[in-house]
Amino acid sequence: MYKTKHINPLMIFALLMTLVLAACGGKEVLPGGGNPIPTPIKGENVGDAPDSQAAATPEETFSRYIDDSIAALVAGQSQKLSLRARFQNPEQTEKDLGGLLSEVNILEDRTKIKKVTDTSTNATANVDIDIRVKWADGDTESFTCNYAVTLQSGENKEGETVWYVINPDAFPVFVNCTRK
Repeated sequence: MYKTKHINPLMIFALLMTLVLAACGGKEVLPGGGNPIPTPIKGENVGDAPDSQAAATPEETFSRYIDDSIAALVAGQSQKLSLRARFQNPEQTEKDLGGLLSEVNILEDRTKIKKVTDTSTNATANVDIDIRVKWADGDTESFTCNYAVTLQSGENKEGETVWYVINPDAFPVFVNCTRK
């Protein structure tokens, strides 16, 4: 009786790969460890809690306002997530996570604040800011945001000059930002 021996296809593949590598001199195309992964730009996590209020200069008021407006955005998105987790069909909630953010980091703030004159009681913050958004599904995405914030000076009860934001609102990531 004549017996045939079954040849394992995996063994043939391994043998062919050994021959190919030997023919190429066995050199690797990439240096040891493969391609380096660039380190992401470190950002400042704003969080979701309000922290401050209007200040004595338009620059300081804007600095405080931008953090608080981002915190208001994150807090609002957290409420949406909480409501969906409690009341929405879990399958639909899972599908929606990529459009709900859970964190915003400021990467670079190039905002310029301008007053018409040194004694002007109005100022405009021309927002130019890079942010990184972390979506509720764990993905991250970077955006550049451009819009204007109007500030106006006034006096508080003690007679001190305070710069206020006209129509403060949550950070407009879904309106005034484009993907990088």
